Amino acid sequence: MYPEIHKLGTDMSVPREHIKEMMKYYHKILDETGLDYVIWGHIGNFHVHVNILPRNSEELELGLKIYKKFAEKAVFFGGSISAEHGIGRLKTEYLKIMYSEDEIEEMRRIKRILDPQAIFNKGNIFEINGENI
Repeated sequence: MYPEIHKLGTDMSVPREHIKEMMKYYHKILDETGLDYVIWGHIGNFHVHVNILPRNSEELELGLKIYKKFAEKAVFFGGSISAEHGIGRLKTEYLKIMYSEDEIEEMRRIKRILDPQAIFNKGNIFEINGENI
């Protein structure tokens, strides 16, 4: 009905000693906002999928801000912004939370070596010289 409105699904993980605190953080932040959400996933692997379900564009914008907070908290705890589903187009901006610009540039360098014609997964993750590769 409104294609610009979509769920926001996280895929973050934290070390075992922080999963309880991370779960409390998820619930606290989401309950304070009044956004609809569902949490499910792999508690035994210490990562869950928080699915924020916005009803309008304002809630989508709020959800995106919350998603970034979740990524920052996961990395603060020594975790990852993506436990199993990869980065792709949706999580590219969160790489800077987890890695330095030098580390990201090293990833770009490796991508250029392994895929010099930029034909694999074009448009995902990296932009080089203004072009998504």
